[in-house]
Amino acid sequence: SSKIRQLLRLVKSTVENTGTQPNKRGTTVSGVKGPKKSNDKDVLRIPNKNSQKEL
Repeated sequence: SSKIRQLLRLVKSTVENTGTQPNKRGTTVSGVKGPKKSNDKDVLRIPNKNSQKEL
């Protein structure tokens, strides 16, 4: 049980250091990072296709 508690402490410390707090803001972490990454990919893909067509 002591090993499990140590692992939980490590997880809590890493979460506090990153500041994401998935327990309190689970939806914001996945909801904010997810769409931004997908939108960035879409935005990067569109100009790449246009530039290739122009070339």
